[in-house]
Amino acid sequence: MILAAAEGLESEQAERPRVVHMLLDEAQDTSESQLKLLRLLIRHPTVVTMVGDADQTIYGFRGTKPDVLNRIGTTFGCMSLVLPTNYRCATQIVGIARCVIEASAVREEGPLLAAPRAASGVVRALCCADRAVEMEALAQELQQLQRRHELSSVAVLCRLRQQVGAVRRILKEFGVKVAA
Repeated sequence: MILAAAEGLESEQAERPRVVHMLLDEAQDTSESQLKLLRLLIRHPTVVTMVGDADQTIYGFRGTKPDVLNRIGTTFGCMSLVLPTNYRCATQIVGIARCVIEASAVREEGPLLAAPRAASGVVRALCCADRAVEMEALAQELQQLQRRHELSSVAVLCRLRQQVGAVRRILKEFGVKVAA
């Protein structure tokens, strides 16, 4: 649909809509074809506001490139306002994230900071040979915590929605309580 819309706007007969304000949320996920469509839609004077986090650029498989925020900002004259403090996560999670994202060769921003008085907790990272081993290790870890009554709540993050069902099944198989 994006390609068809861009193709239609490239036509000499195309009547381009007058766009006065454009808000681009999750701008770090903008693909090349979406950027092309934006260039065709946005003419001066258009106020472009974009919100994005270069540390969350994870859609390379869809055509997103790590420098997309800089290219959008340059193309449309966006001013950059960096918000380095994470108020969503516990200090330990921010620390682990900092180790990963600050090692990126394409990262240009300053350090990622945890909010003052952020929640605390324990973060564990597991390195496993494959998905099946990883799932079993996760289930065993949560089962042990649950048996020792050290598990009040936990979140399991999945990259893909289809992984949620598999995680739920193995946790139930190991007797770990799972929210509906």
